[in-house]
Amino acid sequence: MDGVKFCEECQLKKSSVRKSVVVKPILSNSMNSRCQVDLIDMQSQQDGEYRFILNYQDHLTKFVCLRPLKTKTAEEVAYHLVDIFCDKGAPHILQSDNGREFCNKLITEVLVLWPGCKLVHGKPRHSQSQGSVERANKDVEAILACWQKDYNTTKWSEGLRFVQWQKNTRFHRGIGRTPYEAMFGQKSHLGVTATNLPEDVVDGLETEEQLAEALAADNIQDSTTSMCKDCGGPCSMDDDICHLCERKLGIQAEREGARRKQHSQAEKMQLVSTMRFKKAEVGDSVMVPIPSC
Repeated sequence: MDGVKFCEECQLKKSSVRKSVVVKPILSNSMNSRCQVDLIDMQSQQDGEYRFILNYQDHLTKFVCLRPLKTKTAEEVAYHLVDIFCDKGAPHILQSDNGREFCNKLITEVLVLWPGCKLVHGKPRHSQSQGSVERANKDVEAILACWQKDYNTTKWSEGLRFVQWQKNTRFHRGIGRTPYEAMFGQKSHLGVTATNLPEDVVDGLETEEQLAEALAADNIQDSTTSMCKDCGGPCSMDDDICHLCERKLGIQAEREGARRKQHSQAEKMQLVSTMRFKKAEVGDSVMVPIPSC
């Protein structure tokens, strides 16, 4: 363990966790029921015109979307949020750690850009009860620092897409799976490397015909065709269900698993908090933290 003190990457990832009373953890039952948006200040490492990072996270699946920002105005943030909404849908509730006033401005700007998009802002919460996106911020900064070191570059705006991929394909203890699996119902793929083909065969593939021949030779494809028992369409699977229906069921199962895991973690957090912080009585001496700003 002493070696960790001298490891630069470990020190970059190291963060102090402050234990506080857990009042009421936020719980979500479906994707896009609540999403959180926060800004990471990168002004000390300004990349050309980019000075901030927009971190947008779906609260149930923990799937994050990262965007480089030139400013932190509500107009620019809303512009990028609409881009995300058009890809993954808009949430019912939009939560911002930057304050209710900023969140109201965001929603107003979103309506200007997309009049048909109706959101409501989340009510103010205790900082410790909405720390999910803040912890995601620290993960993003740590992964980004390692990416910059690996590629010996200060152009962090170009690395955000890869940081987003790494963050979404890492196991998340809070939901018991990766955010990618919770969002899409399957493990992440990197092209044909996701198949069961040998590495030497994959390296030699260049065309669709070569891929089809390799799959046929490896007996991966099943030539038997039947009708899907759910949608009635053709399928070539032993359990009489097509790939689309299988994907739908997989997504439902992963999100339900994420929901159960999230509720279980919330119960554990409250139990640990209750045991750690006893109820104060009149006359007891207590310590009250004072905000730095």
